[in-house]
Amino acid sequence: MQGNSSNLLLVPLGNIVFAGSGADRTLRVSPAAGQTGSATITITASDGINSVRQRFVLTVDVPPKLFISRAGNVVDLSFETVAGGTYFLEYKDSFTEATWKTLRSFIGSGEFITVADALSDEVSRLYRLRIQ
Repeated sequence: MQGNSSNLLLVPLGNIVFAGSGADRTLRVSPAAGQTGSATITITASDGINSVRQRFVLTVDVPPKLFISRAGNVVDLSFETVAGGTYFLEYKDSFTEATWKTLRSFIGSGEFITVADALSDEVSRLYRLRIQ
């Protein structure tokens, strides 16, 4: 197995990682930290006699900024979406909680979104925006 990148600044060859053996293989492609753009990734598999190539385009966008404000017991969470992107606005009530809970999930429209979260007086929350 061999991998190649058309944009080595975005995806260095060391960030194309194969695991497994035989017919049970996995591929992990990771962009370089802080980089955005597109790269054509080419994967070549060979058994020594025959080989096959597959190409795909990896696009890395700038992550959205999550703006958080609180007025009384209402927390407003605002961010810009990309049309067609799947967004998960998640929260935890403490650092020690193991899992994040989904406050809201939706498909992006390309618009700026604001979600209100009504809290009781004593509650403070941790928030994250996950994009899939």
